[in-house]
Amino acid sequence: MVAERAGAESVALKLRQAGFQAYFAGGCVRDLLLGKTPKDWDVTTDARPEEVALLFPRTLLVGAAFGVVRVVLGKGREYEVATFRHDGEYLDGRRPQRVHYSKSWQEDVVRRDFTINAMLMDPESQEVLDIVGGRSDLEAGLIHAVGDPEQRFAEDRLRMLRAVRFATRFGFRIEDQTLAAIGLHAKEIGAVSVERIVAELEAIWALPAAHLGMTLLAQSGLLPHVLPFSFEPQKFLRLPLGEDKLAIAWALVTENLPESELEPVLRRYKLSNQQVKVVLTLARAKTALLAPGMALRRLAASPEADRYLAFASAWLGEHPAVDHFAGWIAEYRQKPLPARPLLGGAELMTLGMAPGPEFKAVLEAVDDAVLLRQLTDKAEALAWVRQGRPTLAAGLLSQGQSFPSAEG
Repeated sequence: MVAERAGAESVALKLRQAGFQAYFAGGCVRDLLLGKTPKDWDVTTDARPEEVALLFPRTLLVGAAFGVVRVVLGKGREYEVATFRHDGEYLDGRRPQRVHYSKSWQEDVVRRDFTINAMLMDPESQEVLDIVGGRSDLEAGLIHAVGDPEQRFAEDRLRMLRAVRFATRFGFRIEDQTLAAIGLHAKEIGAVSVERIVAELEAIWALPAAHLGMTLLAQSGLLPHVLPFSFEPQKFLRLPLGEDKLAIAWALVTENLPESELEPVLRRYKLSNQQVKVVLTLARAKTALLAPGMALRRLAASPEADRYLAFASAWLGEHPAVDHFAGWIAEYRQKPLPARPLLGGAELMTLGMAPGPEFKAVLEAVDDAVLLRQLTDKAEALAWVRQGRPTLAAGLLSQGQSFPSAEG
């Protein structure tokens, strides 16, 4: 749920009434200046975390070690309140060893990552406080590190990926010195946890201009350090919208990995079990997609047909197999197939067949006959099996011929 501005104003005004400074900060100020509705409203203040907690009935000290308190006004109305600070030494390339609280908002903003995120706004007068050039960079469409970009990235290496994400999100250019600093430090991105790297990559892929993000990752020198695989970034131009977008992105970046290596790689990136399952199914579908035969018809008739088609379109682009596939999906939806499978092991046993390897071959042959509309109900399927048609069908298929019908 998007937090309300009125709630953030009430938090800021209560802090002010208690004698503290309080301003809107960061992304909400940036979004307001871009004419966008902020998703989150953050407040910055000279009140220390314990002083903030005393002013409000419900608070969460989720980031108190870094001067951050979450004020809860009600369901869906939570606001981060951060104390002005300057940071101690960074030793791990991610977080400062300690923070020092400050009474100066100027001291607070110059430690932030990018100029467009380092502006404050007075909640009462709406005056924008900008001492880093954030407003001019917004107008120029620039992602520009605050101060020395090499220092900013040495402090927190994740900022390199964040620069790419912000540039992708807003369609901005990364300022030259900032981009050069990313190139110098790109190899150090490995100091960031894989979970945080994946979160940034997936945030980039979730954006409408994901292909721009992949281009920027390549231009910045980050790409081989976060995705050290052989793949074609231009395929992200065809990355579809929808809930399968991220899984398809992973399938694209790992497209040339042998199947034996794929799951271990996905596990190293800490993907969820469901994500791994989907990516593996897409990878295993590639053989069928390149050979428009019965395997592709099975995909076209599956409940996940749309997912396979979206992947095929991104992976292959304009390709005859994609046209075949889309046509078969449309055919099966215009004239639905009977409920599948028509037969199971129990029915085969009534015909005197003993369980064994032949079961699978017969059942697959029956299902393929259904996909080719040779069979439409269980009675036909049983008659077809009695006549020995599955064995004949398997032989014809191996020779590239069509299925025999039930009539002969």
